[in-house]
Amino acid sequence: MQTYFSIVQEGIPPRINPMVARLLGCSLWLILCLFESNSAAQDAPRPVVKTVEKIALIPIKGAIDQISAQSLARRLDEALEDGCDAVVLHIDTPGGALDATFTMTEMLKDPSRTPADLMAWIDDEAWSAGTILAVACPEIACAPRASFGDA
Repeated sequence: MQTYFSIVQEGIPPRINPMVARLLGCSLWLILCLFESNSAAQDAPRPVVKTVEKIALIPIKGAIDQISAQSLARRLDEALEDGCDAVVLHIDTPGGALDATFTMTEMLKDPSRTPADLMAWIDDEAWSAGTILAVACPEIACAPRASFGDA
């Protein structure tokens, strides 16, 4: 049985699991981003904790379609009428129709339709249209095992 030390001594490069290599690459990228000097960010630090009076939690579950867009419009209007100063979108979707997704992102980007604090919470998955909706929000939070992205 060869050990890692004996393989390296013989000049045979050790095999690295591709997943481990990606993880190391992402970790290095994250470390570089964290230590990058950004004077604009240093001039105006963002608070880590926000205080809000009333929060609306709006779930977006299942496939995205025109009914989802109509539902989001209705619930955003209700949140503003109720005096909510923050909205959290609870996203768990495999994706859906692109036209409905763009309608929803236009709503999320319109400051007259949303409170000042808008956040996407990805609990399980936000693929395709779900990722687009999350990116339309100024802030994104993910559960530890959440996944999101698009092909």
